[in-house]
Amino acid sequence: MVETTPFLEIITIGREILDGRVIDTNSVWMAQKLRQRGLIVRHAQKVDDDLGRIEQAFHVASRRSNYIIVTGGLGPTSDDRTAEAFALFQHDSLELNKEAEECVRSYLRQKKKEVTLAQLKQAYLPSKVGVIPNANGTAPAFYFKERTRLWFFLPGVPREMTSLFESHVMPMLPVDEGYRSYQWITQFTSESKLQELLSNIEQSLPLAFELGFRTRFPENHISLFASCNTENEVELYNGFRDEITKVLSTSCFSHGEAPIGVEDCILEVAEERGTHLAFVESCTGGLNSHRITEVPGSSGVLKASWVVYDNLAKIKLGVSESTLAKHGAVSKECAESMAKAGLDKLREMFPNEECACVSTTGIAGPGGATENKPVGLCYAAVSFMEKDSDEVKAEVIKIEAGIDYERSKNKLYFSQKSLIFLFDYLSAP
Repeated sequence: MVETTPFLEIITIGREILDGRVIDTNSVWMAQKLRQRGLIVRHAQKVDDDLGRIEQAFHVASRRSNYIIVTGGLGPTSDDRTAEAFALFQHDSLELNKEAEECVRSYLRQKKKEVTLAQLKQAYLPSKVGVIPNANGTAPAFYFKERTRLWFFLPGVPREMTSLFESHVMPMLPVDEGYRSYQWITQFTSESKLQELLSNIEQSLPLAFELGFRTRFPENHISLFASCNTENEVELYNGFRDEITKVLSTSCFSHGEAPIGVEDCILEVAEERGTHLAFVESCTGGLNSHRITEVPGSSGVLKASWVVYDNLAKIKLGVSESTLAKHGAVSKECAESMAKAGLDKLREMFPNEECACVSTTGIAGPGGATENKPVGLCYAAVSFMEKDSDEVKAEVIKIEAGIDYERSKNKLYFSQKSLIFLFDYLSAP
């Protein structure tokens, strides 16, 4: 692919990132924000707190990138050495920056905290940098502009970094006005199968177009990126976009410039219908409820949730002992009974309203399997009652996950299948 955008690089500094104590979410977040402007991160480095290695990382970045964003190592402790390393790299010296000092003092005054020498350490910066005030912490950010290169130095604390990135870094970066991005979310289709389906299209793409694949089990995300600077390129892009949509029609769950996940889809259709939702979960252990409540505003739709892991809990909710004795906890009969019991509870809270309850019961493993009920088996049921109606409708599906999936993967597979089941049920005419 021909490079039509500047080269961007992210450098993350901190031993805690490399030894696994902290997960580097900053780089992922920044890359996503940059991609929205048509700016693609082409290189990334992670470095510990060693002064020499940090300086070396700056040398490497300076030889290949136009925009370099550095996070971490700006704090008050002895292992925060980013400013010192950049001064060495620039053959410069650290000096007390009056603007940075006032930023530190102002923040501490606001928090009614003492100004210490350790805190003032953060105001010693290379002499030629520009200061970026940090309203959410004591460590000032800074930047340095060269003829063909622009450096940014941000705190590693995500809350501080994201605010500074949005307010100061993004406005100083270029924008690719011709940038186009479209995504397709597929599920339960392997990467190899998707590659096979799209191989002919990928081979015919112009050099300035890029097809990307990303796995987020049990989903696979496909993206089409391009920088379209002429009407002909826009027309070509739209043609490839429509062709991919057609090829992926049976595998694709959601698509668009910013496609939404199954959780958002469920909440949208339930809100539109005026449906109150509840979950009764055994093998998924509350995962369905967690995923739905991760979406802001979900309280308008999700009203209750029960995790009934033990059989006694299932009985207390309303599942009959005879159902469990005859069919077992992992059965379509138990799943249906769990969903109906949850629906009864929900209807007690919201009489005469449209209500739906989804249940899951299965074997996540590694133990608990029998000859007839292997690990990876799950039943999901939806129990439904329309507004001002006494008729209870129910459907059950059998879910079979991969035979080699470990426990957490099985739970996620069960969750995805049951949520899709709910969405399809609510969306049906």
